[in-house]
Formats: sequence, C-alpha cells, structure tokens
Amino acid sequence: MSAKSALPLASRLSGKLCLLTAALALIPAIGLSQEYTLTDLGTLGGSPSLASAVNDSGQVVGGAGEPFLYSKGTMTGVWPGNPESGAAVALNNNGHLVVNLSVDDYGDTESYLWSGHNWTDLGIGGATSMNASDMVVGNSTNRGQPVAYWVYAKGQLDTSPGYAFGGADALAWTVNDAGEIAGACANPDPNIGPSGCVFGANISPYRLDNLSVPRGDLAALAIRSDGTTCGQDNNAAIAIWSSNGTEIFHDSFGDGSACEALNDYGVAVGNFYSPTFVTGSLAFVYDPVSGVRDLNNLITKLSIKGHSVTIENAVSVSNTGFIAANCLYTEGNENSDWRACLLTPNPVLILKDSINQLGKGDPECVQCNEELNPLANSLPESLTDLSAPERRKVLATVEEMERRLQGLLRSRKIIESKEVLLLHEAQLVQNSVDSF
Repeated sequence: MSAKSALPLASRLSGKLCLLTAALALIPAIGLSQEYTLTDLGTLGGSPSLASAVNDSGQVVGGAGEPFLYSKGTMTGVWPGNPESGAAVALNNNGHLVVNLSVDDYGDTESYLWSGHNWTDLGIGGATSMNASDMVVGNSTNRGQPVAYWVYAKGQLDTSPGYAFGGADALAWTVNDAGEIAGACANPDPNIGPSGCVFGANISPYRLDNLSVPRGDLAALAIRSDGTTCGQDNNAAIAIWSSNGTEIFHDSFGDGSACEALNDYGVAVGNFYSPTFVTGSLAFVYDPVSGVRDLNNLITKLSIKGHSVTIENAVSVSNTGFIAANCLYTEGNENSDWRACLLTPNPVLILKDSINQLGKGDPECVQCNEELNPLANSLPESLTDLSAPERRKVLATVEEMERRLQGLLRSRKIIESKEVLLLHEAQLVQNSVDSF
C-alpha cells in the first residue's frame, strides 16, 4: 500500500521534527475579541519547532531538534542527559508521553515511553499515538517509510497483532481509550488505494465508507472515545465517520482538506490548502454548530520579530478546547520559520459565538433566536477581571442557557450533536468562572 497517501500531517513532518530545536513563553491574557489566544512556544535555542499533541491541561509536546514538553509557560527538553535528535509525538492527561529518537539519516526512529517515573524502551520505532492507559501504537519503518503497525500495551510489544484484516498492510495512526485503533488498510483490489479502517483487540475490524466515491485512498487520522473517526477521503476532503464506518460529514474546505484530530465533543482540527499562502496550507477548526472555519480568523494576532504569524496546520485538540498547531512567520519573500504554537480558548466568547451561530444555521428555531441569543449576548466578552457579582451573573445565565438547550432537544428542535457541544461549552465556561 502507498504510505504517502495515508500519512497524517504529524508523520509527514517527522523528517522536519528530527531536525528542529523548541522553547519558553508565557501564555498571554486571553484576548477580548477573538475565540483563541495564540502563543508562540519558541525554540530551545534555535529554530524551528513543531508541535505534535496537546492535553486537557494545555501541555504540548513536539520536537525542536530534540523532544520537548511545554507546560505552565515553559518549554523544556524531556530526554535525559545529552539532547537527542527526535520529537515527542504523543501525550495523555496523566502527563505521560512518547518520544521517537532518530537512529539514522532516513528518518527511522526508536520509541520510548515516559510513565511519570521512568523511561521504557518500546523495542521498536515509529510511535504515532497513546491513550490514557499508556497503550502505544505506531508503525515500523524502512528508510523512514511506514511498513506495518505495532501495539505496545501492559508492558508487552506485539508486532503482529492480527487485528486488521489478517494484520497485513495496515498502518496505525491513533488509538482511543477503549483500545480502538484507526488507520489505513490495504484493499483487496490492487488498483484501489488504501482504505481508512478501525481495528483492535475487542472489535471486529471495519473499513470506512465514502459518501460520494468508491472506497480507496482514505485515511482515518483520529478516533474519539465513542469510535467516531475523522481524516481525509479520496476527494481530499475533511471526512468524519460514525462508529460503524459510515461517512457522516464531508467537506472540501479550500483546495483540499484533512482532519488531523477530533475531541469527544465533535470539535475537529486540521489543515486545508490555499494557493495564496506561502506553503499552500492553513489551519481549520470544525464543530457541529459553526461548521468549518479558518483558525487564522479566530485568533488574537501575534507577530514574531515584527512579522505576522500564520497558523499553517492544527494537529491536536483537547476536550478542554486547547489546540496545538504549527505556525509560520516569514521574513522577506523567502525566509520562513516554523514555530510550535498553542491556542488557548476564550470559553465565554466561544459559547456566545456558538449560540449566535445556532440561530443563523437554523432560522426556523424560534427559541434559538428569541430565547438563547439574548442570553448569550448578555454574557461578557471575557471572564477576566469580573467582580464576584458579575461571576455569579455569568453562572446564572449559563445555567439558564443549559435548561433551554435541554428543552430544545426534548422538543427535537436541535440535533443531539449540537446540544452535546453547546452543553460542554457551557460547562467549560462554568469551570473557568469557578477557577477565578
């Protein structure tokens, strides 16, 4: 099977990750007019740096010539002793992480797991993902090209698990907390490219459907806890599949798109191609209420060395709304520099925008426009610098919004995926208010 067509962005950049060096920055105050604040994570004494993953606490891992962890405003190298060329490629909410260290000039690597106490050599390279239980998946490589998937779980490495259609010609890109693996599998017909597929120890493997064209050249790049997957179909479009493999969303945003990550509340991130941008690629965010949007339109603007920063791709999104991305700033017409970036959400503004978009997207929902919009518009633009009475007012308003959203679902005036997202966004606002 062709690995290139199924290769997720984080892996497509792995060659660059091994050449990078990454850094230290403080998260600035949340902006008052945009949904996210963009933070340049800097370098570890050089440039550039690239991000791989973010967790619910806003910690980011990636590579900057060596593996790094960004936490509480500081980026540090994580490999003990002398720096090693490579990158941290996966991270969970326990703060455990996986690194790939370079072993040759072709891009082949050796993978190691940090369990919070010690490093474990996994005995193989090419790790791509890990879950909450420190289960790690990846792909062995030959001269840097993925060959066959492997699974590391409960201290044991299995290089031929046999989960995916006999175990032959399968690549693993991601794993969820249930141990379900999403990736790409070869088709029986050699004239058709690889299919996106889902497999694992406790499920029957299945291939992913395509709404508009025959199967083939599909890649599942992310899988959430309920088995919903996302990736790219062979129309070079963002694709989201249900837990039975049926394509439920399909959108070509720009000249070509790919979903790189998906959280448990339906928020997806990735990149699309634009011939007007220096690398041809820009980052997007998708959710069931607002659809697909260019992330560059949702950020507080940032500059490095006097040059504006553009989010080129988004690679990970947490359940708390943090987004890990890779940014570019350009000096002159030719010199551009990669930087790992963190997008910190402004939860109250995200909720306000979502509620207003809900009415626009469904003009027949009278309650959306007449009941929810006034409540949303009464919320502040930011949760910073609020007095105690103002915080109590925000909480009361959000609680009333929750009650009305639940009523809309009971009366079938809002679909469940939208209600799930909006209730989660409301909960994030409440959590943020409580944290002050």
